[in-house]
Order: sequence, then C-alpha cells, then structure tokens
Amino acid sequence: MAFFKITPTKANLMKVKAMLSLMESSYTLLDKKRVVLLRAANAEIKKKAELEERLKVVSADFQEKLKHATVAMGHYRLESIAAGMPFDESITLSTRSYMGVEVTHLHHEESTKDELDYDTVHITLDFATQSMQEFKSVLLELASVTDAADRLQREMVKTQKRANALEKVQIPKYKKYRDFIAQSLEEKEREEFFRLKLLKKKKMHKKQKA
Repeated sequence: MAFFKITPTKANLMKVKAMLSLMESSYTLLDKKRVVLLRAANAEIKKKAELEERLKVVSADFQEKLKHATVAMGHYRLESIAAGMPFDESITLSTRSYMGVEVTHLHHEESTKDELDYDTVHITLDFATQSMQEFKSVLLELASVTDAADRLQREMVKTQKRANALEKVQIPKYKKYRDFIAQSLEEKEREEFFRLKLLKKKKMHKKQKA
C-alpha cells in the first residue's frame, strides 16, 4: 500500500469519502444527461432522414414545375424576372438550450404581399414559385435539424467521455484511497489496543509483585 501518496488520517478519510460521494453523484447526473442527449440526437437523426426523403420529393416537384414555366415563358424571360426579384431577408434564426446545448433553428417567414410585381405572369410560374417556397422551407428545416443532431451528438460523446473517466478511473481510485486509509486506521487502532493492553498487564504484574 506504499504507492498511495496520502496520509492515512481520519481527516483525510472524511475528505476522500466526501469527494467519492460527489463523484458518484456527478456520474449519475452525467449518465442521465448522456441518455437524454442520445435520445434527443436519435430523434433529430430520424427527423433528418424523413426531411431528406421529403426534400427529394419537393425538389423533383419544383424542377418539374420550373420546366413547365420555362417552356411556357422562355428561359431568357425567366432569367430577367429572377434578376429583378429582391433579396429574401425573411429568414430568421432562433436558439434554444437543450441540456446545456445551444440548438439553432432557421425559420422562413412567408411574405404576405405578392413578391412577383410585373404585368403578366403565366400560371406555370405561380406553381413553380409555390413549389420553390416549399423547397426552401424544407431545406431550412433540414439544415436546422442536421445542425441540432450534430451538436447533440458531439455533446453526448463529451458527456460519455466524462462519465467513463469518473466510472473507470476516478471513482475506483478514490475507493482504493478510502479502503487504504480505513484499513490503515484499523491497523493503528489494533496496535494501540494491544499496546494499551500490554501496558495494563505490566502494571498489574508490578502491583502483584509489590
């Protein structure tokens, strides 16, 4: 037991027990956090897969309707209309904290006014524009979910490492410290008990001789 660099005293025993209790409580909290983060990350990953499939459908629909508009109006006219469109500044970003993890969310506010302000618009372009708005909405949601899943997974891995460090390294080490100090104190108490018993016998022997 000489490899322990700690003095076996009652004060140190109390300190080690307090530290061990704190570590065990911390491990319990970290393990619960890990489980919650894992569930949340899995939920975001599942949602991500669903959005990716939906994006494929919406993208195909948008491309098809854009083709119809191109045939009906002509490629150069569509380019001219696109060049005159204002920049979309209706995308907002909000954040929320999930078990200490900052998760961002992108949201697109649909304009209440007509964005296309020109004399004649073919109905095929209306359909293409509606489809484009849906594509944009799904794409932004997918970006938000992907970012959330990545952040939650990274935090879950960090939490797992901290929990493993406590469970595999720190807690066993302090348990050895606790056992070492407790055993050393017990040995000292036994030695003191036998020493006092021996002194008592010597006194009794002296009295008998006297």
